[in-house]
Amino acid sequence: MILITLLAIVLAVSTTTGQNEFNYLCGERQLDNGAGFNSHPYDCTKYIQCEKDIYNNVIARVRPCGFGTFFSKSILNCASAGQTVCENDLCASEMNGKQRKAEGNCRGYYECLNGKSVPKCCPSGQKHDIIKGCIANENGECTDDCYNSKYVTEAPLPSNETEFNSTSGETTVTTTTEAAPAFECDRRPVFGHPERFLWILYDGAIVNTMSCPAGTVFLPQTCNCGHMEVKDSVKKCEPEVLLTFSKDHRDVSVHHNHVVNDGVVVENGVAKFNGNGSRLIIPRFTNVEISSTFIIKMKYKSNHNVIPAGMQRALFSNNGCKVEPSLISTEDREYVHAAVGTYENFRLATNVYQAPLNAGQEKEFVYKFHNEKLRVSLGNTTTEIPANGHLRNVQCALHIGYADGVLSFEGEIDEIAIYLCNPEI
Repeated sequence: MILITLLAIVLAVSTTTGQNEFNYLCGERQLDNGAGFNSHPYDCTKYIQCEKDIYNNVIARVRPCGFGTFFSKSILNCASAGQTVCENDLCASEMNGKQRKAEGNCRGYYECLNGKSVPKCCPSGQKHDIIKGCIANENGECTDDCYNSKYVTEAPLPSNETEFNSTSGETTVTTTTEAAPAFECDRRPVFGHPERFLWILYDGAIVNTMSCPAGTVFLPQTCNCGHMEVKDSVKKCEPEVLLTFSKDHRDVSVHHNHVVNDGVVVENGVAKFNGNGSRLIIPRFTNVEISSTFIIKMKYKSNHNVIPAGMQRALFSNNGCKVEPSLISTEDREYVHAAVGTYENFRLATNVYQAPLNAGQEKEFVYKFHNEKLRVSLGNTTTEIPANGHLRNVQCALHIGYADGVLSFEGEIDEIAIYLCNPEI
C-alpha cells in the first residue's frame, strides 16, 4: 500500500511539474487575477501564460502567437512581427535564406534575413516541408490561409528553367522556387464590411476607405479584391466556457478552462454569491485578442427590488484590476445595464428594462457582441445598439459577480455559457 501511495505521489508531481519546463518563469508575483504572461526564453513566436491548475499549482503553459506575429512585452500580447522587437530571434546567428517551418500554418515559414525572422508563405496550392521547403499540396490536406500579418509575404510560384546540353543533345528542365522579397500590404480590411478596405498612404498620414468592385470582397491574403472561397462545412459553435455547477465551479466545456472561486458557495446545482465580494474569476479571457464575437448567456436569480436607489450590482466585468473594462453588465432596481468597449469606440452602453420580480424567479440574460452590434436580452425583452470595431483587449480576467465601483452580485447563478462564436448559426 505504501509503495502504491508513493508511486501515485511521484506520478502526480511529474504530471504537474515535469511537463512544464518553463514553470520557473512563473510565480505568485506573476499572477494578476489568476493569470500572468511572460516572454518565451528563446522563441518570439510563442509566449508563456502562467496560471493555476486544478490542484492550485502555478504552472506555465506555452502558447503560440498567430503566424506572422511575435509576443510583445510592452502590450503583453502578440503583435505584427515587423513592429515587435524580438530579443531572442532564432535567426540571430543564422545565415540569410535559412528557413524554418511555422507552427499552426501548413503554408507558413520563417526565413532568416539579416539576423531577423521574416514570415513568408508558400503559394496557393503548395505547403511547406521542413526539409524541402515549398512543395506541391498533392493530397489537398493543406487548406490554411496565410495572411495573419501585413509582413507575411507569399512566395512566387515555382519557375521552370530550361537548359540544353550540347554534348548529349538532351534538354533538362529545372524547377526552382525563389524567395519573394518582403513587401508590406498597404491595405487593411474594414471589419463588418468585407466589400471595403482601408488604403493607407504615406505611413498612415492618409487613410482612404475604398470599395471593391461589385460582387467581390477584400482578401487580406492577396492584398486585393477578389471572390471569396465558400466552404461547404460549417463548424458547430461550442461554448468556450460552460459552468453548470452540477458538482462544483469547474468549467465543463471541452476546454476545461481554469476558474478561480473566491467565496462562492456551490451547492444543489447553483452558485451562491453573498453580495460581499464573492466572485468567480476566469483567467482565460485575460488580455485575450477577441475579434468580433463575445457572447455570455446567464440563468440566475436575484432580488433587484432591494438594490439601494442609485446603486448597481455587478453581473460580470473584465475590470476587477482597476482598469476601464471592455465588457461589463450590471443591474439596478429597474434595468440590466450592459456596455462594450472597442478600438473604435471606447465605451458604448445600453440597458434593458426588468420589471419587479419575485426573488425566486429565474432570469435568462444574454449579452451578445457580434457583427459590430451589442444586443442584450432579458427574457423576451431585447435592445440593440451599433458597436463598430473589434473588442478592446484588457489585461484583466473576466469576473463573474464583481466589478469595480459597484456592489457585488447577490443571488444564485444556475448556468453560465460563454461563446467566441455565434451559436445561433
